Amino acid sequence: NINEYAPGTPILSAGRFPHEAVDVDPVSGFLYETEDNFGFPSGFYRYKPPVHPRQAGGFVDGGVLEMLAVVGQPNADLSLGQAPGATYPVHWVTIDEPYPGAPNGDGTFDTLTDQNVALTFVGDQGRAKGGAIFSRLEGIFFQNGIVYIVSTQGGATPPGTTAPPGFGDGFGQVWAYDTSNDTLTLLFESPHPDVLDMPDNVAVTPGGTVLLNEDSSVDNYLRGLTTDGEIFDFARNAIAGREGDEFAGSTWGPGTRTLFVNIQASSAISFAIWGPWGKGAFRN
Repeated sequence: NINEYAPGTPILSAGRFPHEAVDVDPVSGFLYETEDNFGFPSGFYRYKPPVHPRQAGGFVDGGVLEMLAVVGQPNADLSLGQAPGATYPVHWVTIDEPYPGAPNGDGTFDTLTDQNVALTFVGDQGRAKGGAIFSRLEGIFFQNGIVYIVSTQGGATPPGTTAPPGFGDGFGQVWAYDTSNDTLTLLFESPHPDVLDMPDNVAVTPGGTVLLNEDSSVDNYLRGLTTDGEIFDFARNAIAGREGDEFAGSTWGPGTRTLFVNIQASSAISFAIWGPWGKGAFRN
């Protein structure tokens, strides 16, 4: 009964930081969370509820919030350029105060008045214990024990280009966290904005191909990333005068015949793209 949860109870222990996206591991019941802290380092988090959501009928408060860290490399800066296929063993550090300060009636902090302090308070706790540094984590997708996450501005600045504003000098990274062996692997890093330009939302086919939704200020594409690490153009936003509007929310419908994707803007548009997808990288 969905009305049982309306209007909703905040899960304070899941953390108060610049949230972007979440996904759930249905086996462990853990909630994985990305952080898009535009001007500061971002972290990758997981929330371990006190009771499995399937048993509780939903997520409940009172669990543990953790931040990913690289084994033997405190504060590993993964926002920087990485070698292709770079893989790191990881562990998780506990955030002691996931919801800083008591909220007033208007939602402000009692004890934190500076905006920059509020934006970094939770992340700084994790980094004080060695948590890894990312650039603007946005899209997330869980499948078959793998958590796919997107770093919108991660990577090195390609020659002949200018780093975008905000924290991070690159044009995008795609990472995969393997829940079974606690490793984090770089699937792709943009070598140039013509190849991949600030990916945001993400979806993954049953076959493992990653569909990346770009959020750039110029032409935006849907790009596919195969399991072999090959990237290709799938579609371009060619709406006259709106080429800078971002793609968002891509997902395959029931039966995996229809791909739904949106243009996120003040005048939003939703598209339905039909298969069949029986051949090629997007086969389902």
